[in-house]
Amino acid sequence: MKTTLLRAVDRYILINDKNSPAPQPVHHSAVSKTKDSISYKNISGVVLEKLSSEPIAYCSVSLEGTAIGTITNSNGKFLLRVPDSLNVEKLHVSHIGYESQRIPLTILENGSSNIYLSQRIIPLQEVIFRLVNPRKIVKEALDARDHLYLDKPSYFTSFYREGIERKKDLLKLTEAIFKVYKQSYTHSTADQVKLLKMRKITNNAVKDSLVLKMKAGVEASLMLDLMKNIPDYLEINDKNIYDYTKIDMTEIDSRMAHVISFEQRKGITEPYLRGKLYIDAENSALLSAELEVHPSYIEKAEELFVEKRGKNVKNSPSANSIFRIL
Repeated sequence: MKTTLLRAVDRYILINDKNSPAPQPVHHSAVSKTKDSISYKNISGVVLEKLSSEPIAYCSVSLEGTAIGTITNSNGKFLLRVPDSLNVEKLHVSHIGYESQRIPLTILENGSSNIYLSQRIIPLQEVIFRLVNPRKIVKEALDARDHLYLDKPSYFTSFYREGIERKKDLLKLTEAIFKVYKQSYTHSTADQVKLLKMRKITNNAVKDSLVLKMKAGVEASLMLDLMKNIPDYLEINDKNIYDYTKIDMTEIDSRMAHVISFEQRKGITEPYLRGKLYIDAENSALLSAELEVHPSYIEKAEELFVEKRGKNVKNSPSANSIFRIL
């Protein structure tokens, strides 16, 4: 007869096979060392929707009280490489529209674990029907830039990561720490970056048969500041090629937000972006954005992402390539 052991961790109950090896503390699992003799531990898991058990992509996963974090991939998986000397007890997992979770790290001590998020239900005390103009909401978000965003330059430190994968194998990984000098939102001069520290990791066990250079890098990351580098889908004028639809209301960090969907108009066949804009219902601040190349024209979008390729190399973006800006 199979015997199981129950163990309480915080408000969770862990079920273990009696014959399975005893769990080890998390600071002893998956420990590696760098050239600087700094020990690290790997924290991994899978984030799933509680009712359907479907993976939740692009969840924010971070160590509570630190700047260390990542997001889940399209399969809901994540991996954090954490300094072993860091004294952290909780993992914070969140996603727009879901109840966030604070998970004890001891839950993940035996390797990858499933983390379930429940959809967040926002109770409404009263129902008000009103005519909403989504184009007007987007225009108000842009008009609010002058008084919501910095009018003076600022300094901050930023972490940068860029990786190349092929068939789930990591080919290359670049990580760096930058000091960023950010101009004010009314200043046309580009932001400046100073490199503080960088490292590169190459997987020599996996041979890369493709010769391809993607349009990426630090400058591309800085351009994702939509309020400073205003994209065409935020400019509401006669030349605008997008249709806008108000599709929902949601809550982000205890603030109500309009969810505005935008998509290029019918008859326009060039590969433009489509997505969702999350705009604060009270002060019109742009809280978040989800973007993707229109799937119907994905084959034409190669030149948007590829800077240089080898001879006879063909490549096209995935139809499931979605990225989020917070």
